[in-house]
Amino acid sequence: MGAESKDPPKPDPDAWIEKVVTVAQALGMNPVRARWKLIRWQESRRRAQRRREQWITHVRYQHKTCPECGHVQDRDEKVCTACGAALTRRGAQVLQRIGLSAPELMSMSTLLALAMLGVYLRVWLAAGGGLRSPGFEVLRAFGGHWSASTAAEPWRLVTSIFLHAGLWHLGFNLLAIASIGPQIEALYGRLTMLMLFVVTGALASLGSDLMGLSGVGIGASGGVMGLVGAAAGYGQRQGTAGGRALRNAMLQWSVYTFVYGVWLHADNWAHAFGLVTGAVFGYAVRPGTWSHPRLLPVRALGKLIGAVGAAGALAIIFTRTPPPPPEPRPDRAVAADDDGDDVGH
Repeated sequence: MGAESKDPPKPDPDAWIEKVVTVAQALGMNPVRARWKLIRWQESRRRAQRRREQWITHVRYQHKTCPECGHVQDRDEKVCTACGAALTRRGAQVLQRIGLSAPELMSMSTLLALAMLGVYLRVWLAAGGGLRSPGFEVLRAFGGHWSASTAAEPWRLVTSIFLHAGLWHLGFNLLAIASIGPQIEALYGRLTMLMLFVVTGALASLGSDLMGLSGVGIGASGGVMGLVGAAAGYGQRQGTAGGRALRNAMLQWSVYTFVYGVWLHADNWAHAFGLVTGAVFGYAVRPGTWSHPRLLPVRALGKLIGAVGAAGALAIIFTRTPPPPPEPRPDRAVAADDDGDDVGH
């Protein structure tokens, strides 16, 4: 009988630890403590690698997951076979797994973004072009949220959420709408997404007023945070792995927004009120409940409020008369942008 062949022994992946411990001991360090720290560090690296591998597997998963009930569906299914909810395209679900969304060509998210771009262009031209902020008077004239005028002109609570002070301000909010808006549309519908944006944005402006807003308040961040809160509340209520992943992604967006607010001195009170009011809706109202026939009157009223509010705000902004340009001061040839104007959310 011939001798059995034996496979060569596999190298020990942790052999380097003892070598490093030997060197550490020669340098006068405690070998037990050094070994323990190196083992802990190696274990943390392996856990991180496993998480990366699991995330890649999750992103590349070939099937769809129903956003309503969490059941796994074939990649070609258009409607969930378990609950009847509409399923997004697999490509859109892949983007959602990495925290992004792709708005459809004529989705409400796209129309909302185009409206904000149009408003920005209107105000930018009225302010004389250039890269500087339009300034306090221009933003107030076009519907910025000004506490002293809120009681007499409550429409400013809505018009202000379509105004922005600069390209960075506008760009951040457009990115958020493009990433979060389609997810709300998939859950609750296009006009409900618009309703949430308008209503939570107006409540964010009102909450900021109650907290003592100084200066003129502008920006879509309050409404965007309403969408973030609605998605986070829905994910928390679902309790599934997909729901928790959506909730965690929205919490990350919240952190980004509040850090952004601190960095640019924006109105974080508006961000907070938008987030809380959106979260209350998302947690309390399931998409299946919202689409129930018995809620048709409530649903129709909410959609009407969103559509009329947005259309009315845009009509006011585009028909406003820009203020006359300021008179140049005699002590300087060109007027600089007044950085003291308090604008934001």
